[in-house]
Amino acid sequence: MILELLAVRSSGGGDGNGSPWLVFIVAPLFIILGIALAIKPELQWKMNRWAYKNPKAMEPSAKGLVVTRVSGAGMVIVATIAIIVAATQG
Repeated sequence: MILELLAVRSSGGGDGNGSPWLVFIVAPLFIILGIALAIKPELQWKMNRWAYKNPKAMEPSAKGLVVTRVSGAGMVIVATIAIIVAATQG
C-alpha cells in the first residue's frame, strides 16, 4: 500500500501512463531522513524538542533509540523498493 501511495503517476492525458515522478522526489527524502535516523537516532528527540518548544523533554531511552534506529532503516528499505518499483514500471 505504501508503495502504491508513493508511486503516484502523473499523466498528461488522464490515461494513467505517465511516469511515477512523485516517487523520485519523495523517496530520496525518505532515504536521507532514514539514514540520518539510523546513524544518529537522537535526532528524533532533538526534532521533537524543537517542534514542540519543550526544553524539558525527556531524554530518549535506550529502547527508544533502538526503535528509532530500526524505523530509520525501515524507511530506507521501503523508499529504495519504491524507487526500484517505479523505475521498472516506467
